[in-house]
Amino acid sequence: MKKILKIKNLKKTFFEKTRELLGNDSGLKNSQKNEYVDLYEKYMRKVSKETTIKSAFHLPMKILEKGQYHITTGEIDVESLKEESKKYGTTIGKYLLSVYFKILLDRYSQAKNPIVIGVPVDLRKIFEETTYRNFFINIIPSMDASLGAYSLSEIITYLDNYFALKITKKNFTKVYTRQ
Repeated sequence: MKKILKIKNLKKTFFEKTRELLGNDSGLKNSQKNEYVDLYEKYMRKVSKETTIKSAFHLPMKILEKGQYHITTGEIDVESLKEESKKYGTTIGKYLLSVYFKILLDRYSQAKNPIVIGVPVDLRKIFEETTYRNFFINIIPSMDASLGAYSLSEIITYLDNYFALKITKKNFTKVYTRQ
């Protein structure tokens, strides 16, 4: 019983200190109450499942052993990145995703399967939840290299439209059905 009280007191202290540091309007108002709410259970219902891609292009790399990872790092001036993405009328995230698609499409132009990149989307913003728990989904834009070369602006237009279609409450309900 004492351990439970200590844990509750620690949680209370954590949230109080967080509110002190970030202020009351930081979106944490209901986080303590909602900490253990199953948001998937709350929002998802049975509807027809989304169709999936049957096969996708895989990078021709050796699979590493468990616990080993390829890490690529780099630095870029955020102001020039903002400026460049603004030229195309898109966000920094979509601009970087477009550049990544462009590089893959140019390098693997002979790929027989579509090039697919998983993009995580924070569902807490869409469903207006303030919990600390993870509540996300991956959307999977794909591009077919066999259709020919793509310009960066074509890729950005595709991604802008794809995101607009896929990032909706109704679509996420369809994707996250529980059968």
